[in-house]
Amino acid sequence: MASLRSQAWRRVAQRAFSHLSSSSPLLSSGLQGLPAAVSVSPTQTREHKSERMFWTKGLCAAALAAGAVSVAVGEGNSRTEGRKLGGSPVFSRAFGRCPRVAACAEKRTATDLGAVEDFQRGGLYELAVNGGKDKVLLSRTADGTFYCTGASCSHYSASLSKGVLTAKRTVTCPLHDAEFDLETGKCVNGPALSAIPTYPVEIKDGRVVAQIPDEVPVRARGVYAKEKRGQNTETFVLLGGGAAAATAAETLRAEGFDGRIVMICEESVPPYDRPVLTKNLNAKLDNILLRPLKALQEDLGVQVLLNSRAVGVDLKTKTVRLEGNAPDVKFDK
Repeated sequence: MASLRSQAWRRVAQRAFSHLSSSSPLLSSGLQGLPAAVSVSPTQTREHKSERMFWTKGLCAAALAAGAVSVAVGEGNSRTEGRKLGGSPVFSRAFGRCPRVAACAEKRTATDLGAVEDFQRGGLYELAVNGGKDKVLLSRTADGTFYCTGASCSHYSASLSKGVLTAKRTVTCPLHDAEFDLETGKCVNGPALSAIPTYPVEIKDGRVVAQIPDEVPVRARGVYAKEKRGQNTETFVLLGGGAAAATAAETLRAEGFDGRIVMICEESVPPYDRPVLTKNLNAKLDNILLRPLKALQEDLGVQVLLNSRAVGVDLKTKTVRLEGNAPDVKFDK
């Protein structure tokens, strides 16, 4: 377990704000790209590892929401047509024992999205499913591989079909440059915090078939690891209550850390979408919260100290001093 905690800490530390020293307990981070799904080309089966990217100063977090690791396929031939690729959908964790995304548990139905020749290489296609009430994005890369994901950006719900399909197997939102890994659904760049859902795809008799749930969410759902009280006394302290601090907490849980996490916030509210304040002066607080207080406390098991201002950090005693009569907070990292 010690090794796992060390790995979790290293990944969080790598994503800290560039202006912070490595000794600071303020760790602001994002999640890196996750293990790739299976991809099938016309001639071979291979595992394509998604490129790992850091968030821009920790302002992107995709971990809270999660979606199934996708199964992507290329053009069919006698060796690949009709084959269920990779078996059943891969189930993993966004906030659990490993840094992957969690699959949606809804019942899925094989949905015919069209003939292979209907979709050009390098194209993005928004398609209606579930009788027209939902939409998905079908992407076809330059090598002919298909990916099926949610159709909307998890930031402000912009249509990803109007974005850019990159050579890195990502799709970029046309509004604010949020970038999503097509294999995992993870946001790997930009202002979005949540992943988009991903769905298994296969080529069957020259048709593109995806496993689509009855309800297609904009954001993929998250699965959380709980703090094991009394079994792990290690404490991580996060100074600040913005998107970066929320990302750091989620990264720790995603990497399997089950110790104590303390978030020290000077403001009276948990992390919220700050850019909205300059775009919509009438925005309601509940509508711009990145992570509700209840979700941080109950789902992620984070101790959130609101209205708390840190006035000093003693690295020798590993203590954060708070303003006023508030008790000091001890930390390990």
